[in-house]
Amino acid sequence: MALHSIGRPSEAQAVIDAMLTDDGGATYTGEISFHRALYYEWIGERDLAFSHLEQALEAKHQPMACVLGEPLLYPLHDDPRWLTLLERIGLLPYWLEAL
Repeated sequence: MALHSIGRPSEAQAVIDAMLTDDGGATYTGEISFHRALYYEWIGERDLAFSHLEQALEAKHQPMACVLGEPLLYPLHDDPRWLTLLERIGLLPYWLEAL
């Protein structure tokens, strides 16, 4: 995110792409997917952010239980896919109650 923010997007993408070259199993893959989702939201690529959040959910990556409080994901809250994601995680009732 820092590289992208200081005008070095190709280097930032290289770091993100390098995350996929390590084979650490399903848990590692879920962790990488979650962090890639944060990165893609940071650069405004919502479709890729949601795609990686779905992968993290499928991998049962633990931070998915905390998406409601993740500030980097706040911009996704107005997207209809956000409610669908929360429903799949089981957090939709909490979200609706907080509104």
